[in-house]
Amino acid sequence: MAADRRAEGERVTQRLWGRARAAKAQAWLESTSPRLAEFANHVFSLYARPELDPKTRSLCTIAALTVLGYSNELKLHLYGALNNGATRAEIEEVLLQMAGYGGFPCVAEAFRVSEEVFAKHQRPDDLP
Repeated sequence: MAADRRAEGERVTQRLWGRARAAKAQAWLESTSPRLAEFANHVFSLYARPELDPKTRSLCTIAALTVLGYSNELKLHLYGALNNGATRAEIEEVLLQMAGYGGFPCVAEAFRVSEEVFAKHQRPDDLP
């Protein structure tokens, strides 16, 4: 079961960020903490569940990270959402929705981070 979750988590991260970036992240996690790498793969394997499509899951992740104020992780998942087919308008709408739940400061920061991502985003050539 753990091997299946690892494989599924790796497939999801490849789809979010491309094969090269996913491999780099996996190597960093493994060298930092194999247990953290295992947990991360388990979490990412949730993206493969059929009840929600990957784009919707990415938008949910953006909402959570926005309200929690995790700008570094938000940046990564904004790239992933765009690679999963989310549009700028959809992402901005999610951010606006979070103003009522997390407050203006965290949403203003999320918009700042998203502008940076929108300006730099290029779909990786090595997406599966």
